[in-house]
Amino acid sequence: MTQQSALWYVGVNMPGFMPDERPAGFADWLDARHCLEGEIALDADIAFDQSEDGKEKEATASYDAAIEAIQALDEGTEFGRTIGRFHYFLTRG
Repeated sequence: MTQQSALWYVGVNMPGFMPDERPAGFADWLDARHCLEGEIALDADIAFDQSEDGKEKEATASYDAAIEAIQALDEGTEFGRTIGRFHYFLTRG
């Protein structure tokens, strides 16, 4: 049985440091895109919860913009965005 290698990788890391986790691999670009959206949405929720009252929109604006940019990508397009201390990426394997 031959194991199919991943064609797309999704990950989050701090620029200049080794990643805490290996990037997730996917055979399908759309699955990879959904994974990255989920990672960013999770961090947006954390930023929202940690924000001061009345400043939630400011705290999540960069995350929301990144999700909108991901959703507007043409299929097969790579993506990378740094938000705060972390760099989020979707790249071809």
